[in-house]
Amino acid sequence: MVFMSSNMSLLLSVMVVFVFAAYFDRANDWLSLGWHGQWKALLAREMDAYGTDRVLDLSTGTGDVAIRLAHCMKDHGKMFGSSPSIVGVDPSVEMLRLAQAKLARGDNREVSTGYVRLQVGAAEGLSALLEQELREAEAAAEAAAEAPGSRSSGNSAVKMDDLLFDKVTISFGVRNFPDRQAGLAEVRRVTKTTNPNGKLAILEFVAPSAVGLFGWMAPLVSHYLYYGVPILGTSLLSFLLLSCPPVSPVIHPSWSRRRLF
Repeated sequence: MVFMSSNMSLLLSVMVVFVFAAYFDRANDWLSLGWHGQWKALLAREMDAYGTDRVLDLSTGTGDVAIRLAHCMKDHGKMFGSSPSIVGVDPSVEMLRLAQAKLARGDNREVSTGYVRLQVGAAEGLSALLEQELREAEAAAEAAAEAPGSRSSGNSAVKMDDLLFDKVTISFGVRNFPDRQAGLAEVRRVTKTTNPNGKLAILEFVAPSAVGLFGWMAPLVSHYLYYGVPILGTSLLSFLLLSCPPVSPVIHPSWSRRRLF
């Protein structure tokens, strides 16, 4: 296996995953040995999002966490008052197309219609996305005020503070930030500081600990993440594409250090 430079490997790996988004969910099932869905469901439950919360699901991919958040909010009877706003942001148009298709299926349609919004974007551009949303809200308020028979004064436009997020989730996306510090700083800028129940939850691989009941599994997990996942991922892509350049593991830099930041 040829190991490329870390930057080239990351760029190629992210590009390959995004271009072949149609196989993304299936590949996650295989490579995580079926666990990634349970991890995301646990994350959604732990966010404890209420109907009045605005939640950002950054690196939403095919919408797994955003959809689970909407279901949790409904299951807990928390879709009260104003409609909750779950905003899923991802740089891949193809990923969001698949997420939109998921939202239109069965039970997902009921909990996501009017609740989940999908938007193309990256961590470094979150402020710009909110400014765009603010302009759209102001335009909508002006149009409502000018509508025939309207009693609106036109002074009820949404303010930027209203668009800040109460809670943020990032699932397996931090490793793909071109500039991790800049991306997380932008997340901080678009998050409310006045909500005592605010949360930032990052779902990511970290170095396994050799301490505790399952410490004996740490070497096995480390070898699987460092060697198994890249080999299986390259083999899967090679099968789908007939030819695919071998890629060094992009998971490794994010978990080999004990700290993500």
